[in-house]
Amino acid sequence: MKQFNILSSKLYIIILIIAVGVLLFIASLGYKQTKVLEQRSAQISHTLEVQKEISMLYTSLSLMVSTALANLYERNASNLQELEFYEKESEKAKKNLKALTSNGQIQQDNIIKLTDLQSQLLSKLDKINQSSKDNGPGLEDTSQDLFDLTWLIRKIRDLKDEMLIQEELLLMRQKQSYTTSISLTPLASLASVIFSLLIFIFAFQKLNQNRIRIAS
Repeated sequence: MKQFNILSSKLYIIILIIAVGVLLFIASLGYKQTKVLEQRSAQISHTLEVQKEISMLYTSLSLMVSTALANLYERNASNLQELEFYEKESEKAKKNLKALTSNGQIQQDNIIKLTDLQSQLLSKLDKINQSSKDNGPGLEDTSQDLFDLTWLIRKIRDLKDEMLIQEELLLMRQKQSYTTSISLTPLASLASVIFSLLIFIFAFQKLNQNRIRIAS
């Protein structure tokens, strides 16, 4: 009986060690899966933020052009304030976009192109505005400048679409990775629980076999 108690104590210690090990393994696995999901989620949020800033930049530039053209017919302080506001908003969006895409060379190159187009756009708007001051309100003497302005807006729109496509492709890959991580998390946890249960069953059987052998 004493020998049986010693064996039982040893088996209980082994069971305890195995149980603690399995629990630590499950906790570690759960923590790693959580960190992976957090990383995937952060990547998706980042891409959505980039898309928002791209759209914000294009919207600000478009509204700036619309306000500048409206100002040719009706000069007032309100239009000038709106022009200043949209120009600041476009610069803010471009600055945010540059920071958000600092690790992406393709988008950084696109921002350089966009900056050049924006500079041309502002220069053209200043020229149209000055022509209107010299010749009076209206668009009669600015037809070529307006044609150039339309071309610049089209180029900016095309570049915006190209940048959004780049982010959309990236977003699709990120969503696939996130979905894969989500599907693996419960499977890994279930496998760990089953593995733990098997260990306990095996240990219990060994303990019971030893008890029967000693008793006989």
